[in-house]
Amino acid sequence: MKKIKALKFRELTKKQQKECIKAHRDINNDIMNDFLSEEITSKVESLLRKAGYKNIDIKVKYSLNYCQGDGLSFEGTFEKTRSPV
Repeated sequence: MKKIKALKFRELTKKQQKECIKAHRDINNDIMNDFLSEEITSKVESLLRKAGYKNIDIKVKYSLNYCQGDGLSFEGTFEKTRSPV
């Protein structure tokens, strides 16, 4: 049986800390991107429904990298059913 010694982050060398950060940096971004994508799509669909649209089938695209030009767009199909409330 192979034994593995667990270390706390502060017990790692500076080089090991940097490698650890580099290896795991994008894990939270991937999870957060999935969460944001679902939440943003849900919010846009809700806003479209409130504005009187139905049969909503959209794809939301966004960039939130804190750069000029970041933003949100969506494309898809939806039908206007009534005037906004």
